[in-house]
Amino acid sequence: MATKTYLVPSMLASAVAQVAVAPSLYFRVTSAGYACTIRLRSEYEQLAELSNWSAGLAIGPLPKPYTIVEFTNGGTAQAVEFIASDAPIEDNRLVGTVNITGGLNTKANLADTVSYTIGTATTAAGGVTVLAANANRAGATIQVNGSNNVYLQSGSFVPTTSGILIVAGTPGDSYEVQHKGEVRAATTSGVCELRIEERSFT
Repeated sequence: MATKTYLVPSMLASAVAQVAVAPSLYFRVTSAGYACTIRLRSEYEQLAELSNWSAGLAIGPLPKPYTIVEFTNGGTAQAVEFIASDAPIEDNRLVGTVNITGGLNTKANLADTVSYTIGTATTAAGGVTVLAANANRAGATIQVNGSNNVYLQSGSFVPTTSGILIVAGTPGDSYEVQHKGEVRAATTSGVCELRIEERSFT
């Protein structure tokens, strides 16, 4: 069974983008700032059209595998991250009735504190740490502010072969961090400034 995460790093307002994926029956958007329209297609036919689709929503199994994901963006530029899989993926929105008996963090998703820092991505081997691990992190936003593309990953990596691409600009693209681990940044040429907002629980 294959499950893979893909990123559409830079979609302009009202743009259409296509991503080729391995044959898959399940689909979920894991990160998106705004809703968009998504079409799941094979080479010969459209298998599903998902209107006003936003982060957390999942669908599957489809009657046949899809190999092309087509996005039609709305009125605001954004990056979209999604999962394509031939194994079941659950919708990660919370719906219905939930009984909590303990062991869960029941705080609201609003952070207690917000910090702003400036980081620098360089060509240093393995990348440089721009966001340290934080067990209390509620989320973080990393935005490029420079003329060199930046790659992000948790742990040491080589940007020519792995990492999430954030496209250069002043300002450039941004990435939403949805985990509590370390984030490293690297460029393939030169340096680039990063604007970082981290939101934490106390």
